[in-house]
Amino acid sequence: MTSVWIKGKYIIRTNWNTRFKNKTWFVMFLPAVFAFVYQILGMLDILPPVTQDTATQIICFVVNVLVAVVIASGTLAKNISY
Repeated sequence: MTSVWIKGKYIIRTNWNTRFKNKTWFVMFLPAVFAFVYQILGMLDILPPVTQDTATQIICFVVNVLVAVVIASGTLAKNISY
C-alpha cells in the first residue's frame, strides 16, 4: 500500500497485482470472499443457513487436507532449521 497526497488528504492506494501474487494473502482472501458472498445469499434466503456442527466439520476437513498436503510435499521438513 502506498499513500498519496491528493487535494489536502492522504489517499491510500493498494497495488492489487502485488496482493494477488502473494500466495499467503490470496489464500486468506478467498475464504473472506466466500464468507461474504454466502452471508449475502443467506440474507436473501437463497441458501439455507449452515449449522455450527456442519461448519465445524468443514473447518476440520480443510485443516486435515492442508496438513496432509504439507506432510506429503515435505515442505515442513525443509523449512525447519536447527
